[in-house]
Amino acid sequence: MKAAGLLLLLGTFAAALPARGDLRLEASPAEIREGLGWSGGTLRVRGEARPGDGVVVRVLGEVRKETWVLKRQRGPFWLSGERVLLAGAPEVYLLRAERPLEELLLPEEARRAGLGEGALAEALGLAGDRTYLASELFRQWRASGRLAAGEGGISRQGGHFEAAFALPASLAEGTLRVEAFACREGRIGDRGTVGVPVRREGLAAFLAEAARRRPALYGLGAALLALAVGLLVGVAFPHRRPH
Repeated sequence: MKAAGLLLLLGTFAAALPARGDLRLEASPAEIREGLGWSGGTLRVRGEARPGDGVVVRVLGEVRKETWVLKRQRGPFWLSGERVLLAGAPEVYLLRAERPLEELLLPEEARRAGLGEGALAEALGLAGDRTYLASELFRQWRASGRLAAGEGGISRQGGHFEAAFALPASLAEGTLRVEAFACREGRIGDRGTVGVPVRREGLAAFLAEAARRRPALYGLGAALLALAVGLLVGVAFPHRRPH
């Protein structure tokens, strides 16, 4: 199931490649540079489609393996539960559609292109009797800004369209894959794809590389830094006891 999910997600990449016609597409900014003060941003996507076609725009982050731990609340405590291996989890999955997907595309067409939360859950191997896992996972992803999939957020003026996406504060280096789909009569017609590189720079790049190469030393350094900051705050703002 996990291997099948990965293949399905990779298959959506191939399905999204320009085939029966190319949409003119551009993204702004053309490159994302994360400095130490990066706290998220906005990615704007513009393009042209035939008047009358419905438009869907999707932003996909790098696909990676990760282990997710389901946590359940017991009274005032949160307890770790089932561990789930996600073989092909996109770092971000952001989608905008002019109208509800079920109005624009037939169910099998949306599934084939990997559009919508149902298709994403299937690609992650969380469909069927594991739907409860997808529900909780997606809730957490939405809260962190990693997932947004819904109608609205696309403006049209004739054949021109524009969509805006809020990017989360945490983005790994790599490439965001921006895709646009023109929909007519329940099927995907023209398509367009553009890549947006994500790069870290300055101190943010140094810290990320240090954490990757020497995680133990990085963790120790972070703990010592936090201790030093606490001591400095204590000296600068001493606690005064009431007389």
